[in-house]
Parts: sequence; structure tokens; C-alpha cells
Amino acid sequence: MKNTAKIILTLLFVFIVLVFLFSGRNQLRYTLSAEEVLLEIIKEDYDMSPREANEISVNKEKTTVFIDLRDPVLYDNGHLDQAVNIPSGKLLDRHFMKMLRNFHDEGLTMVLYGQDHREAVGPFLFLRQTGFNRLKILTGGYDYFQRVAASGNGVEELPERVSEEPRYDFAALIEEIGGAPGQVQQAIAQPVIPVRREKTTTIQGGC
Repeated sequence: MKNTAKIILTLLFVFIVLVFLFSGRNQLRYTLSAEEVLLEIIKEDYDMSPREANEISVNKEKTTVFIDLRDPVLYDNGHLDQAVNIPSGKLLDRHFMKMLRNFHDEGLTMVLYGQDHREAVGPFLFLRQTGFNRLKILTGGYDYFQRVAASGNGVEELPERVSEEPRYDFAALIEEIGGAPGQVQQAIAQPVIPVRREKTTTIQGGC
């Protein structure tokens, strides 16, 4: 009888835990697939330049809210004026999801930014798939925005974004060590000759 009561209490506890874990997430619905979002990105421009972000911040436009996706420590060290800190790792928290829903229902455009451009891409895709349709990404992230501000020229002269280039010229290195570009040198496999161990005999003796 005691064992049955323990089993019932255990199942009840597990049920309560499951309800608690998933009750706050059952409102999430994926309205778009990843492929559909990528097609949208190709057709439309979702980037916001530092110049445009600065104008919005200076004019204190009520139609836009900046979402800082970085760690609270980085946010405290510096952020865009009136930006709201919602760390990317806590987007699913009930409090932050409610905040984002309120921004969405108020018709605000949410501009996401991280330390660099890439940090905002994942959250952007996730939020777009789950029904948020007024989203933008700050070009280059906070580092790029700060570099523009620290240049001394304001936001009128934007530095070029650094394009990715290979650190080494591998074709030149291969040619330098004697190979030709595109030539793959194959190592010649040496046959393995098995070596048979000689049996050692133990001389037995005794009294």
C-alpha cells in the first residue's frame, strides 16, 4: 500500500514539473519554416545602418525599439540609447517573451544587435519564424556602431566593413615547398611485413 502511494505521489510530482516547464512555452508557434525566412531575407533588406540607428536614437522615435542581445555586463558597460537588454540566451523566458509580444502588438520595429553582426542572426531567425514580422538587425553590431562613433567623424563617414580574407595563401605555400597548385601528393603505402616471434622454452627442473 505504501509503495502504491509513493508511485502515485512520484507521478503527480513529475506531472506538475512538466506542466510548469511547458506551460510558458506552449504559446510559441512556428509560422514560417527556415527556408521561407531565408527567401524573405533575400527579397527584403533587414539591415539597419549605424547612421539610421543614430538618427532614430537622436530623434527618440517612438516607432522603434533597440534590443540589446548581449550579456548584462556588456550592456552595463555601454549600449545604444534607450536600448532594452534581452540576452539571447533568455529569449524563451516568460518575462522577456511577454515584453517582446508587447512591443510587437504596439507596432514597434525591433532592431536586434549583439557585439557583432552574427550574434543577432540566430535570434532574428527564431523570432521571425515564431511570428514577429517587424524586425531588423543593426549592421555590424555594437562594435561597428562604436567604431563609427569613435572615428571622430560622427556617422557621416562610415568605415568599410572588413571583408573576410584567408590568412594564408595556401596555393603559394604549396608551390614554395615543391608542389603545384591543385596537385595532391599521395604517400606511397609501404607493405607491412609481419615478424614471427620465436617461441621461448622454459627449462623446467626441480628436486
